[in-house]
Amino acid sequence: MVRRSFTRQIRGMRDLSYWDRLMELRLYLQQRSRDRYWVIYMWKILEGQVPNPAPLALQPYTTKRTGRKCIRSNLPTRAPERIRTLLASSLIHEGPNVFNALPKEVRNTTGCPVENFKSGLDKFLWTVPDEPPVLGYTARCMTS
Repeated sequence: MVRRSFTRQIRGMRDLSYWDRLMELRLYLQQRSRDRYWVIYMWKILEGQVPNPAPLALQPYTTKRTGRKCIRSNLPTRAPERIRTLLASSLIHEGPNVFNALPKEVRNTTGCPVENFKSGLDKFLWTVPDEPPVLGYTARCMTS
C-alpha cells in the first residue's frame, strides 16, 4: 500500500495503473524484491563472498545437465510448530528453492563481480510477469 500510494504521487504517474507505474519506474513488487535479494545472497554464498549461515543446511552441488544448484535441509520434525513456521519462510529453507528455479545460464554465472550477476538476473526477471493478484486491482496476467 505504501509503494502504491507513493508511486501515485510522482508527476506523470497518476493516470497509470499500479503495474504500469512499476514498469515505468523499473521497480519490483515486494515479494519479487525479496526473492531477488535471496538469489543474490545465495549466489554470494556459492561464490564465497559471504559466509554460509548454515553450512550443513545449505549445500551446493553442480552437475553437467542442471548446472549449479543448492540443496536445502529438511525442517526439524521435533521443533515446535512456531519454530518450524519461521524456518519454513527463512533464507536457509526457501533461498535454495528460489535460486534453483532460475535458468541454468543465470545460476552458472561465476567468477565475476556481483554487479554482472545482478545485471543478468534483472534481464531474466524482467521477462517473467510480476503481477500477483492484489486486492482492488485487476492483473493483466494470472501467472507470475
